[in-house]
Amino acid sequence: MKTNKAFLGLGVVAALGVIALPAMSRATSVSGEVELTVEVGSAIAMDIISNGDGGTSGYTGGNVEEFGLTAVAGPSSAKAVLKPNQVNTSMNSRITVYTNASSYDLSVAPKTPSVTALISEGGASIPAIDDPAGATLVAGTAAWGYNLDGGDTFKGLANGDTTLIEDQAISGTTTTVTYGVATANNQPQGVYKNTLVYTATAND
Repeated sequence: MKTNKAFLGLGVVAALGVIALPAMSRATSVSGEVELTVEVGSAIAMDIISNGDGGTSGYTGGNVEEFGLTAVAGPSSAKAVLKPNQVNTSMNSRITVYTNASSYDLSVAPKTPSVTALISEGGASIPAIDDPAGATLVAGTAAWGYNLDGGDTFKGLANGDTTLIEDQAISGTTTTVTYGVATANNQPQGVYKNTLVYTATAND
């Protein structure tokens, strides 16, 4: 009987000990935040097809892959064959600009800043039109220029950058530049050249 009472007493103490233990709290959920940040950089590309390029791009550069284009080293080629005392307006360049910016500017400049004339290997030249307002080409008077409307009035190439298009808001827009050349009565034989640099600048 003593033994049974002892075990009974221990059982009561154990039970009371269990009852006395504090209940364990459990977390039902926890939340954490992740901030996703994607930065999209500025992208711009230019494609030029001139009348001497055979119908394909003479130059394509910039962020070509972003716009599904293929790079073409260039330069693009605008060509014409004239005799003395003639006017020719068949040369042109179609310049298409692609960008994800809000708008872009398009400018032109001579590759060599001090050279605006068309110059032959023999040193003869066809000067750029020097009238800021533009002028009509006249056979017999050597001169050359460009315009954007395909009309009869041409402006001469200036030293440094000249803005052609400002704040063009539509990506993929094509600007057609027409070149006009007039030769003098005694224009020396030769191949006359100048290299133009077109620059498209994104406006962010």
